[in-house]
Amino acid sequence: MSMTEIATMDKATLLAAFTSRFSDFEESSNSNALGRVRILRDNVEDSDGDILCPAGHFAVSYNGETVYAKTVDFRYYDHRYRHKRYDADAERKNRDGSTSRGSYVHSVLVQGQRDEAPSEDGSFQCGRPLEYIKDWNSLSKDRQEFIRSCRIMTIFFGEAHVVGVNKDSEKVDVTVPVEMELSGKTSGKTLASFYHDIAVRLGIYPNFCDVTLKSKKITGGVTYYDIEASMHGDPSHTMDERAVDMHGKFGTHIAQINKWILEKHHGALSPVSTDKSIDADSSFVTLDS
Repeated sequence: MSMTEIATMDKATLLAAFTSRFSDFEESSNSNALGRVRILRDNVEDSDGDILCPAGHFAVSYNGETVYAKTVDFRYYDHRYRHKRYDADAERKNRDGSTSRGSYVHSVLVQGQRDEAPSEDGSFQCGRPLEYIKDWNSLSKDRQEFIRSCRIMTIFFGEAHVVGVNKDSEKVDVTVPVEMELSGKTSGKTLASFYHDIAVRLGIYPNFCDVTLKSKKITGGVTYYDIEASMHGDPSHTMDERAVDMHGKFGTHIAQINKWILEKHHGALSPVSTDKSIDADSSFVTLDS
């Protein structure tokens, strides 16, 4: 969908285009890089050892800076899906020229969870089959563990407005374009369902509103954080020139990620490719998550 098409669509067409993107849920560092929103798994301490930001709060990183806050206001622009798998044996190159063991393998960003996704190791979906596995118990234990290690992530692209503190405990109030990677089985599914609901039930195109995000701790066999989302006031945005331009920037970013991953994918398949290390200097793929 081009930016011109987006800008000229009426509300009904925009909503239809958006809700169709979530059908899968219903059925089953350079200066140009985006900022990153993540939920902290552990407490962050200041230089004195005091807790600066507790686990479960948000960290918004951009241009070498990080802001910590309990909530984030988010304006949605787009979303994609990514498969990822941790490979303990993979060798990656660090910025200082040294090498380290252990790295994530990523797929390209795709529009649907069931879309074929070439991965940088030469496989698809990082080795996980797209089709339903009818006889799971017939698989070996090693194969079952391998498939379980292949995760589906939902990547949201948008603008984050955050009011929080930096590492020096100084107050920061900033709005930055970001990407936010969430688990496609938990928090990512929750947020996607929220956006789908406001589009279908309220007739609101998600890009036109701000949504306040807050984490929710889930305890059980494994502790993790889900997402609580709520409308922040009435929809106040429009598809103006600035919004169209921002859509274009996110589209370019996604295209650059996929170009880089596809080059890795084809290189891994090539018999003349002998360098299987991962370059950690890529501006587009976060290799430590």
